[in-house]
Amino acid sequence: MPNLKALKNRITSVKSTVKITSAMKMVAAARLRKAQEAVQISRPYLTEMEEIVGNLALSMQGNRSEEETPELLAGRSDEKVALLIIVSSDRGLCGGLNGNIMRMLKIRVDELTAKGVESKFLCIGRKGVQLINSRFGSDKIISHVDSSTKEGVSLELAQEQAKLAVSMFKKGEVDRVEIFTTIFQSALTQTSTNISLIPVDMTADVKGNERPLETEDSYTYEPSTPELLNTLLPKNVEAQVLRSMLESFASEQGARMTAMDNATNNARDLIDRLTLQYNNTRQSIITSELIEIISGAEAV
Repeated sequence: MPNLKALKNRITSVKSTVKITSAMKMVAAARLRKAQEAVQISRPYLTEMEEIVGNLALSMQGNRSEEETPELLAGRSDEKVALLIIVSSDRGLCGGLNGNIMRMLKIRVDELTAKGVESKFLCIGRKGVQLINSRFGSDKIISHVDSSTKEGVSLELAQEQAKLAVSMFKKGEVDRVEIFTTIFQSALTQTSTNISLIPVDMTADVKGNERPLETEDSYTYEPSTPELLNTLLPKNVEAQVLRSMLESFASEQGARMTAMDNATNNARDLIDRLTLQYNNTRQSIITSELIEIISGAEAV
């Protein structure tokens, strides 16, 4: 028969867990509101940036020589090293958010390895660093930083990481750059995705949707298209890194809020079952004691 004291201690312990998970859920909900607003504010600008770069790239197809096409747009034909930027959370307890990114990353690394391309990593977020250390080794990590500050996602941090990636490409240290992140859709739904930053993926946006590009005769560009692209392409990398960080931070809060809500509900169900078991055990003990008293009285 279970010990009453052990059951009572366990009930007390689970009640303490409920207080913690409830508090974490409320904190995540408060942060989610601000993070969601930041994502919604940034999306129009970043979407327009994607479309402008895509249309500029489209206007060059068939009209320019290979020498005029910026490497940031077209990439290199002989790829030997790929820089993979992983945007993860700084803390855990957010469901399968980081695990989903790592599964997608593992598949992509295998694809690149099969083509003879070495993978190196730039990590934004502490959890990504831990997972890559355990799976690929710390020597593959070029740089790692936290994904957010107390105020949220930092524009300066996004710009620093984007400039580092562009600089490594221009120096010939890497031949392509891709980013892995989580796109926020709702508190219940977050989608892991990756997109090519260098060369630019002209067929799909950061969500994997087909880009609605204008025809190549829609605009007349001044100055020339190559000059514009040389200026806009590094800015586009910065914009996409910032967008990925904003989307990932909102996804983290949504995933954590959902995970803590589920944990709170499960803990409360466990408390109900333990309380029922405690009451049944207590009733059994009382009944046994009464039977012993009555039996003793009859014997006298």
